[in-house]
Amino acid sequence: MWRVLLQRSGEKTSIGEFWQSQLTYAGWGFPTWALVAAIAGIVVTYQSRDAARRDVLCLACGVPVIYAVALRNGAHLHSFWNFAAVAAIAIGTAAAVDAVLKRSKSAAVRRVLAGAALVVLVLGPSIEPDVDRRWSEDGIAAGEIVSAVGRDDRGILVWPAIGEPAAWLDYYGGAPHRTLADHEVQAAAAEDPQRPVLIWRRAIDERAAGYSFDQLSEVATARRGDYLLVPVAQIAAALGPQTSAARGN
Repeated sequence: MWRVLLQRSGEKTSIGEFWQSQLTYAGWGFPTWALVAAIAGIVVTYQSRDAARRDVLCLACGVPVIYAVALRNGAHLHSFWNFAAVAAIAIGTAAAVDAVLKRSKSAAVRRVLAGAALVVLVLGPSIEPDVDRRWSEDGIAAGEIVSAVGRDDRGILVWPAIGEPAAWLDYYGGAPHRTLADHEVQAAAAEDPQRPVLIWRRAIDERAAGYSFDQLSEVATARRGDYLLVPVAQIAAALGPQTSAARGN
């Protein structure tokens, strides 16, 4: 339990990584107008004299903030971690609408807000959010294949660079991952020819090199979705002529 608590509390996640992921997840989970309205509502509520509203909003905002900050690695890895923020967004948005209604003497403004609320209530559940969940999905898939071969204190090797999904490897692999450059593959193969290297289909396809993901899958020791684990010696063999040519240049 203590080990899990250390992992969840940010043992391997920097403050910068944490804030970047939280901004990304907020954009995934809520439309921009809702975030803006909620912030405005929160500000208005805290400036008001309504102690009951302030107390409710303080609780709604405080719980997800404390939960995320105290366990920042969990919040960094999982987009659902701050799901409790839904209450704060809803209350803040309602407070903003209420403030506009109280301050506006125009019947037209009231009708527009009422119509907008009705549209959101009726159509909101049927609208598929246009968000990019691939980062989480790809990260989970990468973590699963790493878990399948067990943890290695040396960390998992990655080739070529796979970008954001690599953040999940440190958690599942139990140690920081290492991305190999082409010229480092031969040295890694000499040190431990059978050491597995994680390969991602998209990273391979973007290289447009003389080998394909399907070709590498033939010598893989494990495969899950668009990920392979391939012995580093096999990658060195595939890269051999290209690496030599690059060094010559």
